[in-house]
Amino acid sequence: MRVGVFGAGGRMGSAVCSAVDADPALELVARVDPNGAGCASSADGYEADVWVDFTVVDAARENAMRNGVAIPVGAGSAEDVPGRFDVVIANIVSPILQVIAPHLAARLSGGGTLLVAGISETAEAATRDAFARVRLSVLDRTERDDWVALALRR
Repeated sequence: MRVGVFGAGGRMGSAVCSAVDADPALELVARVDPNGAGCASSADGYEADVWVDFTVVDAARENAMRNGVAIPVGAGSAEDVPGRFDVVIANIVSPILQVIAPHLAARLSGGGTLLVAGISETAEAATRDAFARVRLSVLDRTERDDWVALALRR
């Protein structure tokens, strides 16, 4: 699956880029961030199956429109999202990730990858345990400053 990341120059965006790079089932095709070093300033010319945006909902919607990317953008709960997906991404603090781990796992298609970020080093073990309880295993771990991102799969 071809993945493009908006906000790739930020802490969480770069952590997700690293996790996508580490997953053999995924191909990082675009790092977009007008203010990020080594990132493209727009999505022009990039083709991705999924675009990830690490900005607020209004900025995500604006990024998609400005770059001609036709994707649904909204805020809500993983529990309320219908369907299953090859890639699910959540950038939420550790205590919330631990609570919604079953809902995130339920959104994964067979062989799908879950990318989670926003995990403090002190909460990493408890967060890993929460995902292990829903039968997800860690594929890759990225750390930046005091924050951790994980790539997980069944």
